[in-house]
Amino acid sequence: MFISSQTWAVDVIFLNPSNGDSAFWQRVTRLTQGAAEDLTINLQIINKDTNPVLQVASITQIVNQKKKPDYVLFMPYKESIIKSFDALEKAKIYFVTLEKIYGSKSSAFVGLPQEKYQYWLGEMYHDNIKASAKLSQALVNQALKSKKEQQINTAIAITGGNFTGNFKRWQGLKKVSKNYQYLTVAQVIRANWNRKTAQSKYDFLRKKYQNIDIVWTASDQMALGVSDAALEQKLIIGRDVVIGGFDWIPEALNAVKEGKLTATVGGHFLQGAWALIKVFDHHQGKNVFKKSDTKDHIQMLVADQTNINRYHVLASEINLRKINFAGFSLMHSDNKQKELGYRFSVDEFIKALSQ
Repeated sequence: MFISSQTWAVDVIFLNPSNGDSAFWQRVTRLTQGAAEDLTINLQIINKDTNPVLQVASITQIVNQKKKPDYVLFMPYKESIIKSFDALEKAKIYFVTLEKIYGSKSSAFVGLPQEKYQYWLGEMYHDNIKASAKLSQALVNQALKSKKEQQINTAIAITGGNFTGNFKRWQGLKKVSKNYQYLTVAQVIRANWNRKTAQSKYDFLRKKYQNIDIVWTASDQMALGVSDAALEQKLIIGRDVVIGGFDWIPEALNAVKEGKLTATVGGHFLQGAWALIKVFDHHQGKNVFKKSDTKDHIQMLVADQTNINRYHVLASEINLRKINFAGFSLMHSDNKQKELGYRFSVDEFIKALSQ
């Protein structure tokens, strides 16, 4: 990691939506911390921002502090989004939101960044439907390697919790399945992001449907639970059943490498670091957050047997000494790069790690 000798100049609070037991959010947090150090940002992390009540309490505390932060990063919940946005706007604190788990009703009320809420700079999110479609297509492609199209009949979706992003994720599977006349999404069932729960749900559904060709899940933890069950039943993953999930957690990437998981889609582990890069440039006067921006900023990619060697570097602990997050900012770019715009992406990140 490259540490600047400059003094801390920007104060940012990150509300971490995890209890600390999520491998995905652990990685997001660590990379966000690494970016803060490289960019000389004074980052405070408030953990366990796991529900709307806690989020409102945290933001209320933040806006009432004597010394307020310059920016707040958080993942808004639909039940508290208006209270959170109103409080930060009134306090004149810039904020950047992560992911997009609130629904259309909330979207209609809050609008787009810098419209109704001038201090809402932007959203760092990925398109869950597109990402899910990529994962779903990868699962179908693998299934077609061992079965004829008319033999691939049954898919199930195992979702996480009750939020819009979770709903959008399985819509990608629904969309892809329509391209295959014999394939039906037989059931959508929740496992609340829990590995053991997903394992038991798969056992239950296999007894019900006898043969399940495709198991799509909304997280790698749940995909690994399904894999546990399939291996216990002596199924060959990739032939008898294909299994995929979201997040690119290290264990899932290893499982793809070992043939215990078919595919995983990810890239959004960089969202916190990416947000800080843009916050840094904004603080330096760069117009990097565009009003009414609807672009999905996070590059989501599928890792499967065809490309796992490229992405497997992420299965190990990330060596932050190889990454200079400051080098991805426009402020630290040469004039040519400033004209071209940001070059920060999953591919550039992996390129830096591989050097």
